[in-house]
Amino acid sequence: MIPSMTRSPAAPEFLESLIARRRENWSLEQPFYTDESVFEADLRQIWMRSWLYAGHVSRAAQPGDYFLFKIGGESLVIIRDQTGQLQALFNVCTHRGSHLCEAESGHVKKLVCPYHNWVFDTCGTLVAARHMPVDFDRSTRNLPRAHVREVEGLVFVCLAEEPPSFDPIREALGSHAAPHGLAEARICETKSFDLAVNWKILAENFRECYHCGPTHPEYCSVMLGAAATDSSHLAALDQEVYAASNKRWAEMGLKTTVDNLFGETALHASRYPFRPGFVSQSLDGQPVAPVMGRLPGREVGALGMLVFPGFWFEASNDYFITLQLTPLSAGRTRAVLSWHVHKDAVEGKDYTLERVTALWTRTITQDFHVCELNQAGVSSSRYTPGPYAPIESETERFVRWYLDKLSGKI
Repeated sequence: MIPSMTRSPAAPEFLESLIARRRENWSLEQPFYTDESVFEADLRQIWMRSWLYAGHVSRAAQPGDYFLFKIGGESLVIIRDQTGQLQALFNVCTHRGSHLCEAESGHVKKLVCPYHNWVFDTCGTLVAARHMPVDFDRSTRNLPRAHVREVEGLVFVCLAEEPPSFDPIREALGSHAAPHGLAEARICETKSFDLAVNWKILAENFRECYHCGPTHPEYCSVMLGAAATDSSHLAALDQEVYAASNKRWAEMGLKTTVDNLFGETALHASRYPFRPGFVSQSLDGQPVAPVMGRLPGREVGALGMLVFPGFWFEASNDYFITLQLTPLSAGRTRAVLSWHVHKDAVEGKDYTLERVTALWTRTITQDFHVCELNQAGVSSSRYTPGPYAPIESETERFVRWYLDKLSGKI
């Protein structure tokens, strides 16, 4: 059963009409970005049925460590139980429904309801219910669970009773990211942004580099492929460098093929080169922290991965970032950007936060600015859908996947 939404759902004929009218290779009509009933359908059909990134495993490293994950009115307690397993427990006391955990993260021996002091162990089993009658069966009041998976140090959850297969995510992360040692990392910085934008505008933006030249001068100064979108000379150099880099990476034992899957689960994973002489996603392209994992050196390019609807990931040899989106309403989305370094790296000795965070702070702030401008224009009475350029083909793939998910085709 999919968790119920609190607002009225879109009438089926309204959604069907919107989907049927959609023009191929054009952006979506206004209600997809502004209508609250469409937003509720997005939550119900896509977010509540998909694998969602919850956080890095270091946030629940030891038994009793927990953090909260919230989506669409639901709150989960992601907790390491006493056996060492991760649990994703609904943050709802089975007595009268109070939230159990208020703090966003912490450490507990038991989960104790602050209202009437019912007590649950870290597996969600009810172990004490004060003043209940002698014939009360505690076994019927354990905490409900969501599905949880951990792969390469990244924790995903799914709130559906029957989740889609996790295998594509496990295989893509395992084959592409394993050398980066993501599980042996720690979060060195996190920034949260509450954005005046629909989540799909962010997703569309992240699937094209048509905007990169005008919007991201710093990113283009480091990433060859981004700069190549507006230069025939750099495009030729990018092809040459990419071919040579792929050959070198294959010899290093790194995966070089691209995973681009848009089925029941949608994901993309690929490795791509820096400009010659650059090795890290930093403002000057030079290292900012110690090499991570079992990478054979610094000349490994950048690894990028996304899992729709709300997870983006990029890794250099010395750090990686995760971007987690949470839709709040038709016109608002929360974005949480986290930077990770090797767990033994010492701030002030092995790295400085300013150098680690500089490039992506600028890049993501630029992205958010243009996306909010996009949302403001889409909300106008004069907005009409516009045609995608050929360079936006991956944005079109995302939109087709979104509509197939929304209509229940996949």
